[in-house]
Amino acid sequence: MDYKGFFALLQEVYKTGGIFSLIAMAIMFIVLVIFYEFVKTIIAKGNFPTFKKKIQLKDHVVFEKLDSIINYQIGNLKIACPLRNKIFKRILTLRFEVMKGLFEKETKRDLDITQEQLCIVWKTFMARLESEWCEKVLAIGLPQIIITRFYELRENINKAIDEIINNLCMRSGDVEETVSFIFDIIISLETSSLFTAGAAINSLNGALSTIEFEGMKCMKCNNGKCILKAVEHG
Repeated sequence: MDYKGFFALLQEVYKTGGIFSLIAMAIMFIVLVIFYEFVKTIIAKGNFPTFKKKIQLKDHVVFEKLDSIINYQIGNLKIACPLRNKIFKRILTLRFEVMKGLFEKETKRDLDITQEQLCIVWKTFMARLESEWCEKVLAIGLPQIIITRFYELRENINKAIDEIINNLCMRSGDVEETVSFIFDIIISLETSSLFTAGAAINSLNGALSTIEFEGMKCMKCNNGKCILKAVEHG
């Protein structure tokens, strides 16, 4: 890990969001570490959930979760700065829409394949997710620095996803059951993107002050108040 870069990031988060942003970031990191270790233990012991009925991937709960994130959760997360708030919603909506489309394609795949082939399938899935999302973010006129900062913040998340999926793909047993479990793992870890994107945007100051996005420009508001928070719809 690049510790200098890590501490620089913490300083940026503190400057833009204050102590509460650091606390939120720490809590998110602890939860992810606990979840990651829990999943590793399950994989090591082979204690996978047993499904009584034949798995139907097209009816997997991941699609309900994605619809909830796209239609409700993203809308309930706000950043005080209007420009950042608009960017935040758009990049996350794009990411989860791309993810949903890729999941839907996987439900139609012939799963009469080997463990090695399954590993390739999911490496390709993650590569396509990042490639298609980056293309869409850049296509709507947002700067590359947003994507770069997003990946800097979620470096450990990406490593965890990669390691867990690799281990799952090599397990013995029903392939469709394995894919169902992979669906669950990805959506659980990717939900952290809701906060990672907010932290990434909050850490950018001058990089956003000169851009215009969907008719909105920087209003020169107090960046220290641009804190990610949940709000209730009136």
